[in-house]
Amino acid sequence: MVFVGAAILPHGGMIFDGDPNSPIPQCRERNSSMPPDVVQKCSLLYNACERAADLVAKMNPDIVLLITPHGLELLSGAYAVYMSNAAQAKMDWIEVNISLEYKLSEQFLEFVQKQGLKADGILTFTGSEAPLQWGEGIPLWFLNKKLDSEKVKYIIVSCGYWGERFEDFGRTLHDFASTLQQRLAVVISADLAHTHKTDCTVPLYLPGNYS
Repeated sequence: MVFVGAAILPHGGMIFDGDPNSPIPQCRERNSSMPPDVVQKCSLLYNACERAADLVAKMNPDIVLLITPHGLELLSGAYAVYMSNAAQAKMDWIEVNISLEYKLSEQFLEFVQKQGLKADGILTFTGSEAPLQWGEGIPLWFLNKKLDSEKVKYIIVSCGYWGERFEDFGRTLHDFASTLQQRLAVVISADLAHTHKTDCTVPLYLPGNYS
């Protein structure tokens, strides 16, 4: 198995208000005008996202598999695998361009289906760039700053609001990684839900073989 580790990255836009030196004027303005305790929490979150991306870079992955709850969705509730060669996020100040590993995405989809899980592929505009939004774009923005975009490719899977059998999906993902020769890192895009009772969510790191 060449599973090298995993990280969870939140995808709320408030993260960017934690950078006092942000190249985005609106973020700098909010950073300077928010209550000190909110600035501190946003800064902790921003710095934690930077550290998480650093950790993923140290894993030296060939493939990053991104799982998002807020991406392109299938009304059937099936897991959706993005079936394109590239993807682009372009919203407000966020712009990210990445390469998708089409053949491996195809293999992953087939593997998941054989395990009895509901999954299908999403082909965007006859295979042109898949459009990304906050649920994919923010984690990828942090990752793309740290990873070599010439060497690393991505698989993106949307579980949507109706994703089911998560434990089964985790086992299937583990079994799939066991078939690979490439170094695979998993990144989970997490929502900053308004219903959380805690004040601040920080990324979770899962150790793997980073050598």
